[in-house]
Amino acid sequence: MVLTGLALKPIPASNRKKPDFILVDPTHSKCPYDPLHDPGLTNYFSTPYVKSLLKRNQLIDPTGSVVCSQRDQSQYRDFLYATGLREGVEFRHKMEAERHAQLRREQIMLEKEAKNYPERQRRYEATLSQGKSIQRRKRNLAMVEYDRAREGWTGQIASLNSTREAARVAKLAKNAELEAQRKNKVAMARKAKLAKLVVKEDLDVKTICARDNKLAAIKDKRNEKDEIKKFRWEAMLTSMQTHADQAACAKEVALIERARRVEIREAKIEQQRKRLPMMIQERKLREERLQRIVRKYALLWLRKVREKLKKEKLDAAHVSSFEVERSLAIWVGQLEEATGIGKPGGPLAGFDFKTFMQNVKKAKNNNTGKMSRKISHVSNKFEQDSGAENEDEDEDEEEMI
Repeated sequence: MVLTGLALKPIPASNRKKPDFILVDPTHSKCPYDPLHDPGLTNYFSTPYVKSLLKRNQLIDPTGSVVCSQRDQSQYRDFLYATGLREGVEFRHKMEAERHAQLRREQIMLEKEAKNYPERQRRYEATLSQGKSIQRRKRNLAMVEYDRAREGWTGQIASLNSTREAARVAKLAKNAELEAQRKNKVAMARKAKLAKLVVKEDLDVKTICARDNKLAAIKDKRNEKDEIKKFRWEAMLTSMQTHADQAACAKEVALIERARRVEIREAKIEQQRKRLPMMIQERKLREERLQRIVRKYALLWLRKVREKLKKEKLDAAHVSSFEVERSLAIWVGQLEEATGIGKPGGPLAGFDFKTFMQNVKKAKNNNTGKMSRKISHVSNKFEQDSGAENEDEDEDEEEMI
């Protein structure tokens, strides 16, 4: 595309640059497309604004020409179609083509008329040479023929009018018959429609009644369900309230019972606190009594051992600690089974025979002489203590045994 500021003059070929593409468009297949020489764009490219715009966008070189590419040309065509200039250009081209065709036809008619002019002139001159009588006769004959033709035309017109009238009457009759049929059909359709409307109205009434009955039944059923639900909710609330009252009552009773138990426990503790000195004194007395009983049992056991040794003619120094321990254990076990001493509920409840046995086991580690001397010392001590005891205590101990 070559653009310059000279819109009315063609650009010399020497000043044009060779295009860098070959057009394949059939419309512009002979020469490169130059919008500057487009008749529809002459005024457009001659405006100062367009020229300044082209120069500002560097579409015109200092010499006033620019060679475009195929892509630029396609963009230019899209621009023309987008702005509506292409339609105006095509319309102007069409009007110019029609005007040129009309001028061509007029020129051809003028040429034909020019060719037939001598013959027409000769005929005109021949008519002038004829006489007036011949012309008058020709006019009369023409008038007669005209009258005859007119009479024929009148008859033809009358017959045509009668035919038209008959056709009109037939058409009116046919139209009247068709109108009657149409009215009959309309009346029948109206009756059928009225019958359908009556049936539909009856059906609607029945449907409405059935619907009302169904709605009433549904409403009653819903009310019944609501009543049942309400009754259940009331029963549940009553049950919950009852359970809550029972729980509160049970809690109150539990608190009262707990307070009562606390009072009883405090009273019992107070009672035990008051009895504590007496219980301590009783425990001391039981322990002292138990010690006396143990000393008594040990004294009896030593006497039996001495008697057995005298019978066997053995000295206490020859008795081993194992024999002493075994004999003492057997004797203590027999004593526990016979009397129940040391067992719960027995006469000496709380007496620890295991401690007594452990004390005896400690003597096992000593030699035989020490053990015999200890046994003699203990026996002598027990004999002295037993002689010093009161007779009442001996009687009580014998009764307990």
